[in-house]
Amino acid sequence: MDLAGLFGKFDMKDIYFILITITALIMFFFFYFYINTYVGLGGQEGVIRKGKSKKKVAITFDDGPHPEYTNKILDILKEKKVKATFFITGSNAEKYPEVVKRINDEGHDIGNHGYHHLNMSPMKLSRQTKEITLTEMVIKEITGEEPLFFRPPRGVYDQKMRRMLVNKGYSIVLWTITTQDWRNPGVDFIVKKARKAKGGDIILMHDSGSLTKAEGASRMQTAKALSIIIDELRERGLRPVKISDFFK
Repeated sequence: MDLAGLFGKFDMKDIYFILITITALIMFFFFYFYINTYVGLGGQEGVIRKGKSKKKVAITFDDGPHPEYTNKILDILKEKKVKATFFITGSNAEKYPEVVKRINDEGHDIGNHGYHHLNMSPMKLSRQTKEITLTEMVIKEITGEEPLFFRPPRGVYDQKMRRMLVNKGYSIVLWTITTQDWRNPGVDFIVKKARKAKGGDIILMHDSGSLTKAEGASRMQTAKALSIIIDELRERGLRPVKISDFFK
């Protein structure tokens, strides 16, 4: 194939320069996100990627609270006598404080998930701090307690944010298994994804949110799958727990 012919007026030097530039940009963005997202490169201070127990699996929910789906999930957890971790957004917590209070009163962990559910990595440190502090204040006002755990929206964080969170006393909690329930793929699909869990894994699910907004999508599939997931974990000798019990 004649590349020069394809690019018309460009000579081969121009084409090689363009190709090298594009390749360099792709490599830059790959390594940037590889280092800064939940994939990571080895251990980092303040980051929890998985647990060491061969018997415990952490169940976590993002993007809530929601008055319908979070309460449905809480009903199932109560019935099954399971504690989980809810990473909530400040904006939703302000709308539904009674749901936040119920999560706390029933003994589940409440984690910080930012105020607006935005990708925080491109933000300046001052904006990142504001997103986290606002949510922290909302949670404390409702529950009387400050959150100890933070999960960055979409799992993306940078090093300045990580250092700030560590200085504030947070642990960043990521995940090892996503059920992909955010796209409503069907109850069987969600259960199949969770079925891959082994001891020490952290399962990611959602009790609110949508593809582009802080809430709006149905999480009924998640609620229906949850009961099956808990039963299957227990049948395999695994104990579903909240993050604060993960390392005990």
